[in-house]
Amino acid sequence: RRRRSADLAAASAARPADFAPPDAHKAVNAVRMPGVTYTSDNMGARDYYSDLGVAKGCNNEELKKAYRKQAMKWHPDKNPDNRDDAAEKFKRISEAYDVLSDAEKRKIYDQFGEAGLKGVPNGGGGGGAGGMGGMGGMGGMGGSFGDMGGFGRQRSSRRRGAGGPFDSLFSEDVPMSDSFGGMARSSGPPKTESELKVTLEDLFTGVTKKLAVTRKVVDGASGRSMQIKEVLEINVKPGWKDGTRITFEGKGNEEPGMGGRAADLVFVVREAPHPRFERKGNDLYTTVKLPLATALAGGRVPLTGIDGASLNITLSDVVTPGSTRVVASHGMPISKAPGTRGNLHIKFDVAFPSSLTPAQKEAVRQALA
Repeated sequence: RRRRSADLAAASAARPADFAPPDAHKAVNAVRMPGVTYTSDNMGARDYYSDLGVAKGCNNEELKKAYRKQAMKWHPDKNPDNRDDAAEKFKRISEAYDVLSDAEKRKIYDQFGEAGLKGVPNGGGGGGAGGMGGMGGMGGMGGSFGDMGGFGRQRSSRRRGAGGPFDSLFSEDVPMSDSFGGMARSSGPPKTESELKVTLEDLFTGVTKKLAVTRKVVDGASGRSMQIKEVLEINVKPGWKDGTRITFEGKGNEEPGMGGRAADLVFVVREAPHPRFERKGNDLYTTVKLPLATALAGGRVPLTGIDGASLNITLSDVVTPGSTRVVASHGMPISKAPGTRGNLHIKFDVAFPSSLTPAQKEAVRQALA
């Protein structure tokens, strides 16, 4: 009896390690799963709050302001003489913002540090800046898709009408039935939705995302639930908009009693904030600071577009504060009209001098009289 008790105690102590996957250290953007023991070996490897220059208790508005400030400072276009170093720092602050702007991932990070995001069973690997490149971890689905790492909040809903209660929020719906078979279903298990975060540059050029998903299926012989792991691939097309939905039919959880039908898995594209451009439809908007002398006398204004191309805006007329210039076909690609692009709207912020000498004032009066 004593030997058996000792054996049971030893087995119980070893159990968490038995469930730790061999590549758990590679997982990124994953989530904490119930019943799993986590170690703190790698905690503190990254301080996302320091990367953004914010306090641990900062709110979302403070976080967003700090991110914009750091992104403006370290954007590669702003550092032409040190692009590689700037690109690395820009990636780091994007990774930090991706974690801290997501309530679930921030909670995990605050409790377990970076190790809590990385060393999680059933998670995939993934890059920063909203999962740029690589594998975006989906974590364990659990009974209702569970906690989903790397893609923010999740929702479950039944289809209402043509596309569910989120129709007014989403601009496009991209079914994946061509890849995975089956027809669109008007009823069945509740759909599961999760956010797929991408950068504005990703939406301009297009990008391929590979997502490691662990979901539940029902064993036909025993009727019991079991977990399987799959890798899903999403080809984000140039010009897709925030809110675009990608549906994988039958790739969600399968529950007992549902007649062998699994839920649909839906990813919703979420565009990360950009430090220089704001998108409205297919058009881009940006603000350029303009010296008063250039606003009055004209000149050339250098500007780098979203595609990295250098634009020289020639000004010949007087530019008033807040006025705009539209540059045709320099906005976002139009996904439904390949080869075409929206427009770029440039708003001019005229910088007035804080003071003038008496001689300068007199010169201005004579010039403008």
